[in-house]
Amino acid sequence: MTTAILTGEAGSVTWRVEFRQDGSADCRMKCVKNGAEAPELLDGVLSAFADVLKKRVPAETPPLENACVGEGLTGTFSLSCKDGGEPTESELAACQTAIGAAFAEFLETHPAEEKEITRNAILAARARNAARKVRTLMQKRPHPALDKQEREG
Repeated sequence: MTTAILTGEAGSVTWRVEFRQDGSADCRMKCVKNGAEAPELLDGVLSAFADVLKKRVPAETPPLENACVGEGLTGTFSLSCKDGGEPTESELAACQTAIGAAFAEFLETHPAEEKEITRNAILAARARNAARKVRTLMQKRPHPALDKQEREG
């Protein structure tokens, strides 16, 4: 996949998302705000991506969490304020909405990339759902070694 670059403005904030699907098993998106790393912004970007993908996956797909959407994505999200200050909550929300719209447009114009990103997100959602079910089953099932200790104790 080629690198996708999405850019835009929301109020006094300029944003840029640069990403590519690299097939890795994790999300390696870096977030930068006014030149400094800002990992707290990652959830907003992935949430914008998730909102778009949720409309494109089959109904029987397990819920797409933000982490599922980030599977295999590598890239950078940068945000800068024209005045050099901190963006307000409303500006961040506007950026998130604009990023979602730009991502939806990108997917519509790049069907091969849409298929790959969606496939990875669905696989990640299924894997998380299966792991959750296993954890639940293991918590409900008594452990033989613990039963023996309780009888002896």
